[in-house]
Amino acid sequence: MTESFRVRITLLYTFSASIFLACILFLAFHVYRSVIIKGLDSDLLSKSRELVHSDMKTHFTFRRDIIQKGKDSYIVISNNDGRVSITSTDSVSRSWNVNYGLLRGAFNGRYGFETANLGGEPFRILYLPIDKNRILRTGMSLEGVYAQFSILKIILLISGFLFSLSVGVIGYFVSGRAVKPVLLISDIADRLKYGLTSEKIKLNITGVEIERLLTVLNGMLENIHRQIENHRRFTSDVSHEIRSPLTALRGSMEVALRRTRTSGEYEDLLRRNLQEVNRLQRIAENLLLLSRADYNIIELKKQWFDVNELLTMILERHNSDIISKSLTLIESYREPLEIYGDYGLWDEALNNLVDNSLKYSPDGGTVIIETKTLLRELKISFADNGPGIPEAEREKIFERFYRLDKARARSSGGSGLGLAITKWIIESHNGKIMVDSHSTGGSIFSVFLPLQSPYEQTENRPAYPFDEIINILRQ
Repeated sequence: MTESFRVRITLLYTFSASIFLACILFLAFHVYRSVIIKGLDSDLLSKSRELVHSDMKTHFTFRRDIIQKGKDSYIVISNNDGRVSITSTDSVSRSWNVNYGLLRGAFNGRYGFETANLGGEPFRILYLPIDKNRILRTGMSLEGVYAQFSILKIILLISGFLFSLSVGVIGYFVSGRAVKPVLLISDIADRLKYGLTSEKIKLNITGVEIERLLTVLNGMLENIHRQIENHRRFTSDVSHEIRSPLTALRGSMEVALRRTRTSGEYEDLLRRNLQEVNRLQRIAENLLLLSRADYNIIELKKQWFDVNELLTMILERHNSDIISKSLTLIESYREPLEIYGDYGLWDEALNNLVDNSLKYSPDGGTVIIETKTLLRELKISFADNGPGIPEAEREKIFERFYRLDKARARSSGGSGLGLAITKWIIESHNGKIMVDSHSTGGSIFSVFLPLQSPYEQTENRPAYPFDEIINILRQ
C-alpha cells in the first residue's frame, strides 16, 4: 500500500509538472511564432513601400502584382515578371487567389496581411495601397520559416519528454523520502504489536508534520498501554474478588458435608453462604454499572430533588450501624438545596460515602455530614475521625478494587468498587470529589457540584411560593 501511495504521489507530481511545462512551452512557441511573423510582415511592408516609391524599378525578389480597380471587377495590370496583362481577377491564376476583404480594405487605404497557400507553398501576402485605383500585392515564402518552426516543435517535444522523465525520477525519490518516516513508524508499530511496551516511537527526522504525527501516535500508544495494564489489573482483581467468596462458599459446604449437623448449624451455614452470595451479587452489579459507564451507554434520568432529603433517607437506612457503634452524627444542612441529576445514581454515590464514613469510624466516634453553597457551587462533605488516608494513597482509593486495608474491607463486605462508582457518578454530573485528612486524624470526603440557576432547568422542578410571586410580577 505504501509503495502504491508513493507511485501515486510520483504520477501526480509528474502529471502536474508536465501540464505546467506544456502550457509554458505552448505559450512560448506561439509568442516566438508571433514575433517571427511580425518581423517578416515588417520586412515585407518595408520592401513593398520601397518598391512603390521607386515606381516599381527596385529589384524585388518577392512575388508581386498590381491590381487596378475597374468598373465591374478588379483587373491585374502587371504580374510577377513586370509584364502587363489586362485581365479580370476572376480569371487570374488559381495559384494566387484574391482575398476580397483585404483587397477592398487596401482600396480604402488600409494595408493588410494574410497567410495563403500558393501552389502548395505557404506565403505571407501583403495588400498595399498605391493610390485610389491601384494596390500592390506582394508575397513572401514561409517555407523556410515553417521548416524552422517544425524543428523547434520537435526540439520542444523532446525537451518536454526528457523534462517529464527527469521530473518523474526525481519525484519518485523525493516521494520516497517523504514517505520514509511513515515506513519507519509502520515498522516500529509492527514490532510493538507483538509485545507492547511503554517504548515511544523516536525518529531522527525533523518537521512539524512528522513531530505532530509522532506526538499523536506516542500518545495513542501510551493510552493503549495504560488501558492494557488497567485491563490486566482489573481482570486479576475481579478474579481474586470472585474467587474469595466462591472459596468461602465451597469451604463451608465441604465442612458441612463431612458429618450430620443440627438444623441450627445448617441455618447458620446458609446464613453465612447467603452473605457471600449477596457479596457476589454486589460485585456483579457494580461491575456491570462500571462496564456500562466505560462504554457510555448509561442514560442519566435527571430530575429536580432535594439533596438534604436524600441524605436524611440514607442515614435512616444506616441507623442500626450508627447505634451499634455508638456513633455521634452531626448534620449541618442548608435548606432548601436542590440539584438536577439522576436520583438513583446520586442515591448510590451518597450512600457509598455515608457507608464509608460509618464503616471506618471507631466505636464512639463522630461523623459530620454538611451541605452548603459556595458562590455557584454546591459542597457536600463527609468527615469522620477514623484512621485517615495517607496523602500518597488519596488518588489511588478511587481506582477499582483498591483498598488501604484489604483484610478489613473484605470482612466488612466491601468490594473495592464503591469509590470508583461514586467518582464516576459525580463526574458524570460535571462535579468532582476530593479527599483530605484532619490534622487530628480522620478523613474528609468533599463533593463539589456546579449549581444551576433556578431558570436554567425547569423540567420536573417543583414550584415554590417565591417562584409564583416572580411569575405574577412578570405578568
